[in-house]
Amino acid sequence: TIESDRFVLYAQEIRPIAATGAVGRSLEVLIRMLDDDGGVLTPDTFIPAAERFDLMGAIDRWVLAKVIRHFGPAIMAVPDLRVAVNLSANSLNDPTLWRYLADLFRTSPLTPSRLTLEITETAVINSFEVARDFIRAVRGIGCRVNLDDFGSGLSSFTYLKSFDVDAIKIDGSFVHNMANSAYDRTVVRAINEIGRQLGIEVIAERIEDEATLKELAALGVGYGQGYLFSEPSDFDAVLVGLSDGRGVVQAEPLRA
Repeated sequence: TIESDRFVLYAQEIRPIAATGAVGRSLEVLIRMLDDDGGVLTPDTFIPAAERFDLMGAIDRWVLAKVIRHFGPAIMAVPDLRVAVNLSANSLNDPTLWRYLADLFRTSPLTPSRLTLEITETAVINSFEVARDFIRAVRGIGCRVNLDDFGSGLSSFTYLKSFDVDAIKIDGSFVHNMANSAYDRTVVRAINEIGRQLGIEVIAERIEDEATLKELAALGVGYGQGYLFSEPSDFDAVLVGLSDGRGVVQAEPLRA
């Protein structure tokens, strides 16, 4: 599938909620796969198999190459646009990934400050030393690093002491029902407060209704992402919309 180029890139916008002085636009790049009929498949239909056959490292490299080399000029054409790419635990364990990333930047107009790398807490736990060195290296050239799915593990706050990251993304399992759950609101409040005290941006995932957005704004959560703002859309169409000043262009609904 990688060789046959059946993967496609989608993107979802990250928007300010309570952040003041926010500049530019931010997108998370998401991978999708085309089926035999040209339909779009979401990651839950192919990522488990990719993990089972140890293909996630190759998929991550495909995404990085596509974003940096292929889409680099289009990203740079949108002032102050930042794009985030997810990295798997496999990639963090790859000692050659840093060299591969550096080579991509050398052959692209994309500046490192426009790229954010998102790693999950699980990936950090599985590759602690390697992850710490990789984060230092990529931040050293100007890339940003987000800690994704924050709060899903037992050691979330401990890892913040060991890693210098630019943002934490609150796991959507705490966000999507927080308007109806005192427990979830308490977790979100705690994560947001820790982030603010450490000077780290906080992004809430899986915002799907106005009630949740209102709760997040009241807590002072800086940024948010979810279907309430925009559905994942074809990355190329999103970039065209942003460069034309039309904002995020919605694609056809995704097939599960």
